[in-house]
Amino acid sequence: MSRVHSSDDDEWDRFLAANPFGYHEQTSQYATLRETYGFQHDRAVVRDDQGQIIGGASVLFRRTPIGSLGVIERGPVARDDDSRLLEQVVDEVSALAKRHRLASIRVNTFENQANARAALVKDGYCDSRAWADEEICAVFDLHLSDEQMLSAMGRSERNQVGGAMRKGVTVKVGRSADMKGFYDLHCQNSEHYAFPVFPMTYFSYLRDLFGEQRVPLFLAIHEGKPISGLICSVMGDRMYACWSGMDRTPEIARLNATRLLFFKASGWGREQGLNGFDMTGTDYFRKNMASYEVKRPAAMRKHFGPFGWAHKHLVEASATSRLLNKVAVKGAWHLGYLDRIPH
Repeated sequence: MSRVHSSDDDEWDRFLAANPFGYHEQTSQYATLRETYGFQHDRAVVRDDQGQIIGGASVLFRRTPIGSLGVIERGPVARDDDSRLLEQVVDEVSALAKRHRLASIRVNTFENQANARAALVKDGYCDSRAWADEEICAVFDLHLSDEQMLSAMGRSERNQVGGAMRKGVTVKVGRSADMKGFYDLHCQNSEHYAFPVFPMTYFSYLRDLFGEQRVPLFLAIHEGKPISGLICSVMGDRMYACWSGMDRTPEIARLNATRLLFFKASGWGREQGLNGFDMTGTDYFRKNMASYEVKRPAAMRKHFGPFGWAHKHLVEASATSRLLNKVAVKGAWHLGYLDRIPH
């Protein structure tokens, strides 16, 4: 078994694509796009005796006045989700932190990454809500039939799903040729809600890398035209809603196609043998469509270096003290650390 911290981008991406727990936020392109916002990145990698990657984690980090802060999104990842390999990856992450003199690393995981979280705990990572909002998400239970899901919905959402079908809205699984139609809808959402977006090439890259089964595209169609769209990511036994868009003209909005779109996407997930469809968030329509709600795991954080204890207390205090929080937020805005970035 060898431990090497570097890897070629294509080699790393192939490892993620072959792993059921590979996720878009661990890819090389995701890290590269974050460079635009002042992040640097490196990878901790573990290889087998033949030199093949069997585990790793992509680490983003950025210099700040209180030290270099790192973040791992939806990692670490290991072959077969093996606990021993995950522990070795976490060891390599610590070595990476030392090389880059990181003050801390925050790790964000999904609830089905229990083995990764256990490896992090064993290495000294602790749950930390400091500067990490609690996230509650609405979930479709894919063990339920369509009829059972509809019965469990709020009356308004159930009526709107049926109403969209009666008005002639259909839902299809999109192909590569449909990406432009989705992206136009996604940009309408971006303009309406004032959030930045990834370039269209990023979505095409993900679907080419992971395949259309791991990054499915769904489109609601009315009179031959896409009017609502959704791209999801599959990790392990669960599908996550990631990016959406809709035609915001009033007459199209009244068709309520998005409810039908999410409902039909859940049926597709059931057909793939998945256990849940996490709709990402609990706004009114998601909450009233869902089978249940789940609280995402708390972020985990570890502090490094001889003054790690002091840095830990500074981070915790700046998140909980009203005065320190105000000073920290003002400084972060001034330095550009709170600029909105695509997710």
